[in-house]
Amino acid sequence: VNSEESITFLAFGDWGGQATFPYHTRAQVKTASGMGIIASQINSSFVVALGDNFYTTGVRSSTSIRFHSTFERVYNDASLMTPWYVIGGNHDHIGNISAQIEYTKNQPRGYHHRWVFPAPYHSHSFQSSSLGKIEDESFFSIDLILIDTVDLCGMNTNGIDEGQVGYFDPLPVLPKDNSKTQWDWIERQLNSVCSHGPTETLIHHLRPLLQKYNAHYLSGHDHCMMHMLEKGVNYILTGMGDMCCYGANNLNNTLNPKGTLKWFISGEKKVLFQADGGFTSFQATKKEMIVKYHDQRGNIIYKADPIPPREG
Repeated sequence: VNSEESITFLAFGDWGGQATFPYHTRAQVKTASGMGIIASQINSSFVVALGDNFYTTGVRSSTSIRFHSTFERVYNDASLMTPWYVIGGNHDHIGNISAQIEYTKNQPRGYHHRWVFPAPYHSHSFQSSSLGKIEDESFFSIDLILIDTVDLCGMNTNGIDEGQVGYFDPLPVLPKDNSKTQWDWIERQLNSVCSHGPTETLIHHLRPLLQKYNAHYLSGHDHCMMHMLEKGVNYILTGMGDMCCYGANNLNNTLNPKGTLKWFISGEKKVLFQADGGFTSFQATKKEMIVKYHDQRGNIIYKADPIPPREG
């Protein structure tokens, strides 16, 4: 990272180990090691955990051994002792999502209390300046909006969670007449070329909002990696937290907008990239955000074109 003021972080999904002892996988441990290396190099401020935190049926209690064996013990590099902003995935909903939320308050003594999952969906704002002065010419910010797409898609209720849609429309941003520079990131994948494919409910409900607010979409769920760009909206799929990869079964799915696919890695490309797992890193300055896709060792396997900020 150069001397220019920046906000840096890591993101990944589908990292939830396994349901039997030792409750983590080899690929997960390798990926955690690579994350530690890159987090140290970029001085990462936080981690975004995009769901499927505990395979295969979530957890039942906030005192479950899985918090130690799948999370605390695995992601133990000093550079990863930063806030982890967590959202639930479909496997987490098989268990007790409330237990994961409760862990935010009941993390045992001796741990770093980095698990941040205060509600089923939540948002956070990060500012470049410690003073947070909007009038400062060097000021910029990032809004992170984590949404429960399992609930939103009606997979955990009797229908679409319209209240959740209202939570991020309008997006919680600084006043337009004062804000200098911002990126918005919203977290089930919306578009995907891999086995789960695109999600029609999210295409209908979220795509218009992403385009309306010039926000970007960050997700897991499909165990692969992908970058799409449509009408200024970047779709970053990073679902290789503990394995690579699902097949590209939806490469020709017409719900994926034609001409928007920039790059992907799937099971068919696993040998080519020598990838067992992976994650993404983000480095934002006032003028741009750089997104890099890493394999389990931390090697860069794809770098997206710089993403310009949304001007207020």
